[in-house]
Amino acid sequence: MKYLISAIIALTLLSCGQSAVKPATEYGNPLKIPQKELASQYIKPAPQVVIYLPPSYETTTNRYPVLYMHDGQNLGAWKLTQNLNALMEKGLMPEIIVVGIYHRGDKRIYDLTPSMDANEKYSSGGLKDYAAFLVKEVKPYIDSHYRTMPDRKKTGVMGSSLGGLSSFYITGWYPGVFGMAGVLSPSFWWNNRAVMNDIGKTLVFSNDVKIYFDGGWREGGDEPSMVADLQSVYMKMKGIGLKDGANLHYYEDPDGSHNEDNWSKRLKMPLLFLFAGYQPVYEKPSIILFPPKLGAGDQSHLICWQEDTYALMKKTLFPVEYKTDKPKVIELLPKGEVKGIAGGTVKVSAAGLDASMSITVLPESRDLMTVTVKVKAPDGTKEIKYSLLTFNEKKTNGGAPLTKSSDGSMWIIELKKTKGDRIEIELFNNDGKKGYSKKGDAIKKKIIFTANKDTEIEIGEWK
Repeated sequence: MKYLISAIIALTLLSCGQSAVKPATEYGNPLKIPQKELASQYIKPAPQVVIYLPPSYETTTNRYPVLYMHDGQNLGAWKLTQNLNALMEKGLMPEIIVVGIYHRGDKRIYDLTPSMDANEKYSSGGLKDYAAFLVKEVKPYIDSHYRTMPDRKKTGVMGSSLGGLSSFYITGWYPGVFGMAGVLSPSFWWNNRAVMNDIGKTLVFSNDVKIYFDGGWREGGDEPSMVADLQSVYMKMKGIGLKDGANLHYYEDPDGSHNEDNWSKRLKMPLLFLFAGYQPVYEKPSIILFPPKLGAGDQSHLICWQEDTYALMKKTLFPVEYKTDKPKVIELLPKGEVKGIAGGTVKVSAAGLDASMSITVLPESRDLMTVTVKVKAPDGTKEIKYSLLTFNEKKTNGGAPLTKSSDGSMWIIELKKTKGDRIEIELFNNDGKKGYSKKGDAIKKKIIFTANKDTEIEIGEWK
């Protein structure tokens, strides 16, 4: 019996040992730093700060690089931990500490803008104070309370939109503190693009800085201008001696829009470029057209890009010189812009690169919408003409005839206008009498060209 009892005790002790807490293998929820511990002399009230500790933090004495991220309350929507865990699981990403700084609601624009913008109705220009809070209060606190690698080469800052703009400025204002920046969908338009004048003057970057740039072609508003600003900053950074790969990574996302879901899908790229030392091997370049449809009179943009063999990194090649075999069908403009001249199919190639694509130009604008107006008229109607008006304006023509349908039941006319146009039409018979509805109201049909569609009108009488 005593041997049986001993065996049971031994098994119990063994099972207790096996149920001990295992070392964490994934990032979990962030820890909130008590706001009283980060009361600020620069911004009041100070924002909430949270910290994501790496899985091995509690079981090792390791020190870790640190990434500071703006809009910290949105990092769940960025799928920060999922992206970090996925990269670590593949052995591509070292463990890092991530510090999220919450935005302060209606003070976000003030905190994240580097200068006053007279064109904006909101208070702005408070980034100097926000940056001082980050550099002189948050970072010293994090470095003294957690096992960080405080060196600038191991310290980065990242954000999107105004957070992308502020990350760029903070890195240029404090090159001795931050050696890395993730600049996603940056608001470089701020204050009449003052950033272009600030580079090399108030913004100074070390020759070993690493900056990830990206932006999307579906961000809303004036996408071509947004991407053009991104291109201009990228080219100016190359102009001061920074180099692709060693210092800069540049990507234009054809499907990128201005929201956390899209930034979450691109997040792995800045993490790999800034912290992982990942050396991508790129496939041959490809060319795409955005928007993909091009008609006579339209403009689109050629984007030359590459993806690495593991589909982890994408980069845009810019600037690229393009050539075409049919210059009478399309016109190639600077910075990859292309204008449709006439209908036809052309080949476009990138000079010096093994990349080309075929483009079919539509004979009419891609934005041309067709509305087919079908009119049911009283018996005995011999002819119908319409008079075209634009909303709130005078008549623009004296009337064009409608044609009768093959079965004789309807009178039909196809109207073509650019998408978004608005018109109003009136109908008249061959005697110049105006069409009225069965209720006795003069017919004025409003049409908005949102899509190719049919619309019907029934005339009760002419008078």
